[in-house]
Amino acid sequence: MRILLVCFAIFAISFGQNLDDKFRQAVRAFNDANCTEAAKIYEELVEKGHIEAIYNYAWMREKASCVEGDYKDAISLYERAIKEGDDRIKALASYRMGLLFATGRGVEQNVTQAKEFWQTSENLGYAQASYSLGMLYYQGMDGKKDENIAREYFKKACQSGVKQACVFSEKIGK
Repeated sequence: MRILLVCFAIFAISFGQNLDDKFRQAVRAFNDANCTEAAKIYEELVEKGHIEAIYNYAWMREKASCVEGDYKDAISLYERAIKEGDDRIKALASYRMGLLFATGRGVEQNVTQAKEFWQTSENLGYAQASYSLGMLYYQGMDGKKDENIAREYFKKACQSGVKQACVFSEKIGK
């Protein structure tokens, strides 16, 4: 029995490493503009549940980068990444979902929903989400313009290295 468990553990570890190796292959193919190869590997990895591949492929589908664009598929993949991913992937996928809802790409435009996704992303530490929330309040996108709240989000994003947030933080004032 112990030998069986050891064999299973070795198989599971090597299978995971194999998927990670395939993921690196997919990233290289994408970066080298070998779209056919990148798409093929990403699709295989998505089918096998590789969470980083799921996020990357969602982005590719959203942006029509190396594959045919499909907002509905991108949304489905982002939702899966949010459900199954670690905090980093959840933050990234939530941020992208916020952008889709804010702009009405693939879904009916819904600023309230965008705000919720950005808030989730921001709570998970994604600085770009802080900037987006700052813009939401600065522009009054949800009907509630509030420069004080905007300044706090811009300040937080600026402290995390989002340069454009620093510009807006200074523009609004101390």
